[in-house]
Amino acid sequence: MSFKCDKCGAEFEKEFAMKMHNKVCGTKPAERPKPQTAGNASAFKPAAANSVPASLPANVPAGISAGQMAGASSFTVPGPNKRICAYLIDSTIIVTFTNIINLGAIINFILQTAFILCRDANNAQGPGKKFVGLIVETDAGSSAEPQKCILRNVTLALPSLLLLLAPFIGGSIAALLCVAPVIVEYIMTRKNSEGRRIGDMIAGTRVNDIAPEKSDSQFFWYGLLAIILCVVLSTYLGSGMKQHDFVGNSGNGGSYQAAAMKWESYNSTAGGYSIMMPGKPEEKKEEIPAGNVKIMTNAAIIKTGAAEFVSMAMDFPGAISENNIDKILDSAKGNLIADPNDKIDSERKITLGVHQGREYKMSLGRGHNFKMQGKIFINVKGRKLIILSVQYNGDAFDEANAATFMNSLKIY
Repeated sequence: MSFKCDKCGAEFEKEFAMKMHNKVCGTKPAERPKPQTAGNASAFKPAAANSVPASLPANVPAGISAGQMAGASSFTVPGPNKRICAYLIDSTIIVTFTNIINLGAIINFILQTAFILCRDANNAQGPGKKFVGLIVETDAGSSAEPQKCILRNVTLALPSLLLLLAPFIGGSIAALLCVAPVIVEYIMTRKNSEGRRIGDMIAGTRVNDIAPEKSDSQFFWYGLLAIILCVVLSTYLGSGMKQHDFVGNSGNGGSYQAAAMKWESYNSTAGGYSIMMPGKPEEKKEEIPAGNVKIMTNAAIIKTGAAEFVSMAMDFPGAISENNIDKILDSAKGNLIADPNDKIDSERKITLGVHQGREYKMSLGRGHNFKMQGKIFINVKGRKLIILSVQYNGDAFDEANAATFMNSLKIY
C-alpha cells in the first residue's frame, strides 16, 4: 500500500512520510502534472522520482528511510514523554555502567559527565533518542555536527559539578541544586514553540521527532520502566559492591580492605599498634602538659575529600589497674569532644583481645550532618591509650570506610 501527495502526486510507502512531505510541498493542486501520455512521455518525469531520493546523503543517521528524507525539511516537535523517556534511558545506561565498573566516586563522576556531554555526538542521536525516534538537528534541518551536540549538553553537564560542594553544603542540598537546572531545561522545552531548551538556543539546534507515527503516550510507560530499572540496578549493584569489595582476614581485630579507597598498613612503633589508613598519614608528636607531668602523644592524621582519619597513642602517666580502667576510659572521651555543641549519640563498652575500650558515635556541632565515630582502648601493659576517630560529612562519605579503619586496629 502506498500514500500519494494530493498536491504533486508523489508516492510514499508510509503515511507519516507523506504527511511530512505535504507540510513543505509547494505545488498547488492546479499545478498538478498531467497524466503521462505517449505524446509527452519523453518530456514528463514522475514527481515521485524527484521527491524521494534513490540514496541517502552520507550525514544521515542509520535507520532513516528515503521516504523520511523526502520531508527532511519538515519539523515535528517531540511530545513530552518521548523527551523524558530518552533522557531516562541515557541516565539508566550510564548509572548502571559506572556502578558495574565502580572505579571510585571521582572516576564515576568524570565518566557520567563525559557521557552527558557526548551522548548525542554519534549521528546526532544518543541511545535514548535512537530508541524513541528523535534526532538533534540544526536550524536548517540537517543532522547536527558532534561539536554542536556536545555544546547543547553543557547546560546539563555543568550543574553536576555542584555535587563537588556536597562536603560543604550537604549532599541533599547539592543534589537539589544539581537537579534544578534539568527541571528548568525541561520547562523550557514545553514553553518554547519548537521545543528548544537553553542548550539548544546556545548551540543553534533543536530536537526533531522523525518517528511521529509512534504515539507519544506509549513512551510514558517506557520511561517509567527506565526509572524502575535505574533504581533496582543501582540498589542491587550498590549493595553488591558493599558486600564484595571488602576482604576479611582473621587476626587481632580483623583487617578489611575497601575498594573505594587505597588502603595502606600504618605501623606506629612508638604507639605500639598498627592500622589500615587510606594513604600515607602525616605524623605528629606532641607533649601535652598535665599538672606536673607532660604526656607524650604520637598521632597519625590523613584527610580525604569528605573525611579526616586520626589514630593516636597517648602515654598514661599514672598507674593502671583493673579498678580504675573504667574511670580512665570514661574521662578519656573528652579527647574526642572538641566543641561544646558536639553531642554523643551513642556509646558502648567494647574489647579488642585483652584490651578494654569504648566506642562512640557523635554528631558534631560545626555544620550540616557532620559526624564522628571514635574508639578508645587502654593498653594496660604498655600504659597507653589508643584513640581512633573519623570525622566526616554524612552526606558525602561511605560509613563502610570508617568501619574499615576502626576494625583494622591491632595492638601489640
